[in-house]
Amino acid sequence: MIFLIDKPKGYTSFDVVSIVKKKLQSKKAGHCGTLDPLATGMLPICIDEYTKIAPYISGQIKKYHVEAQLGVKTDTYDITGNIEKEACIKSITFEKIHSQLSKFTGKSEQIPPKFSAIKIKGKKAYELARKNIDIHLPPRPIEIISIENITYDQPLVRFDITCSKGTYIRTIIDDLGAQLQCGATMTNLRRQWVAPFTNLDLVDLPKVKMEHGISGSILFNHHICLSDEEIHKLRQGQFVQSQIVQNYDLVGIKNANNDFMGICTLTNGLLKPKKMLMDKFLA
Repeated sequence: MIFLIDKPKGYTSFDVVSIVKKKLQSKKAGHCGTLDPLATGMLPICIDEYTKIAPYISGQIKKYHVEAQLGVKTDTYDITGNIEKEACIKSITFEKIHSQLSKFTGKSEQIPPKFSAIKIKGKKAYELARKNIDIHLPPRPIEIISIENITYDQPLVRFDITCSKGTYIRTIIDDLGAQLQCGATMTNLRRQWVAPFTNLDLVDLPKVKMEHGISGSILFNHHICLSDEEIHKLRQGQFVQSQIVQNYDLVGIKNANNDFMGICTLTNGLLKPKKMLMDKFLA
């Protein structure tokens, strides 16, 4: 099952996974998109067989509410880091902030912060950064879909941002500070949603129960109901013929009881398994 946890501030994503795994007595668990300890909000967690489909969630669009402080630059790009620069912000206006933020929308390449969990030769970047080891992280393609609801209450800037997988909001803030020539650092971050879970309630971490789990069928617009025999073939890696003529990159598979059983591609009437769940009671 998938659990939409409201991650508390101060916890790592791994901390939350460990707590959920223990409370639900599951054998496996994994999150779908890291949140820094400073951040709060939606952290989708998959347990047991559902860990197979976690990549199909982590790659989805995400929306955040951001708060940043102008006039301060830190090494981690957030308020938990060491201050590297302070500057006067009397000349900074809402219009200047709005103008600079608008330049971030669209597709671009972003260099991740050195204080990140990206691995370099088996070592996490932040572990090397803490030892003052010089590291180079190559830029990664990202897309900022929208930045809206911008407010400025000196020295704090707040806004909502909708973006692609792999976008570091801390870097957006640091870049904003550079463009405004005053420095900026992130002070708060809340993930509002991860698509397609845009209108679903979050579960408080201490209160999570198995009944809070949701089906993976919500991930897909198209589903095909198959017999147990056909599902067994897909689990064995075999292809299954379908009467549906449309082609789909991804389609959800259900059994006669409407349980979610896995993910397939559908090409020229042929279902090819991508990820199939092995335990029906978890679907």
